[in-house]
Amino acid sequence: MAGKKMQQLFWQECLNDVVLLPNVLLRHYPVLGLEDADLVILLRIFSARPADLSSLTAQDLAAAFGGEEQAELALAALAGKGVAEKKSGRFSLTPLYDRLLDIWALEKAQLSSAKKAFAQTAAEKDVFSCFSTEFGRLLTPMEREQIDKWMDEDGFSQEMLAEALRRAVLAGKYSFAYIDKILLRWKRDRICTLAQVEADDKKRQATAGKRASSAGARRKSERDDDYACV
Repeated sequence: MAGKKMQQLFWQECLNDVVLLPNVLLRHYPVLGLEDADLVILLRIFSARPADLSSLTAQDLAAAFGGEEQAELALAALAGKGVAEKKSGRFSLTPLYDRLLDIWALEKAQLSSAKKAFAQTAAEKDVFSCFSTEFGRLLTPMEREQIDKWMDEDGFSQEMLAEALRRAVLAGKYSFAYIDKILLRWKRDRICTLAQVEADDKKRQATAGKRASSAGARRKSERDDDYACV
């Protein structure tokens, strides 16, 4: 029983006494021209928990390396690999972090591009699925080509195609020709976004309201004239 408690205490202390290294360093240290031995040197430096990684001395790291001479040699080795530099008798790991920053930024950019490409592919799949679902059948090759044409040649987004489809369904017009007429009018009026579609709807509703009011006023005037003639 005592042995088990000792084991638990041991593992707890191991978990509490850890050395943190950036994952980006662990993933890409070979790209930096570093070897496993160089990674061990960095581990020893981090284990010493120096206050400032841009101002290191052999004396600061003597305990981690078993002496100042060994620490000096280790720091010099890193400087020779281009991930450390020595100025005024002090070493700095700034070059390491600068190079890691470049790698991290590139990773983020590549991830962002991959996400955009995936989202575009998913959206394209979704718009075909939407058409197929609303029509209640699989799309013909010609219909799929028409959707591709709307996107590739006419420049409509998947959102705009979905909106045109929605309007056709609400009108009870399950026809690619009807959807094409909607898109042709949007293209003619240079309507390219859902916000512009909404603004166009409001404008058309306002115009229709004015026409209705004008027609009502004319009918009232005609009734008044008839009444006057009685």
